[in-house]
Amino acid sequence: MLTEVLSVGRGPVEEAVRSLRRLVENYGEFFDSSGYLNSEGRKVLEVALRELLKEVSWVRGYVRRVRRRGTYEEVLRLLEVLSSCTLREGVLDEGVRPELPPEGC
Repeated sequence: MLTEVLSVGRGPVEEAVRSLRRLVENYGEFFDSSGYLNSEGRKVLEVALRELLKEVSWVRGYVRRVRRRGTYEEVLRLLEVLSSCTLREGVLDEGVRPELPPEGC
């Protein structure tokens, strides 16, 4: 039911960016005091990532890192990558080298 709400009127990349921004902007609600996602934050993240991976497979490396580590910094990094994709700028950092996004992401 939540995935139906997310997909109405927006593409998966835009919806994932919106959800990740929500996580970052509401730090106290979705992260613990150590900077790790809490259970509510994980739920929001997983729904966004699931929908995103259906359409954009090149972000798998970033998705794997953010799922495994679950830190504020990793969520922010994924948000930056997706935002740069929507601006058609490629951002690759710290040895993470997923295949390049297709033209137009």
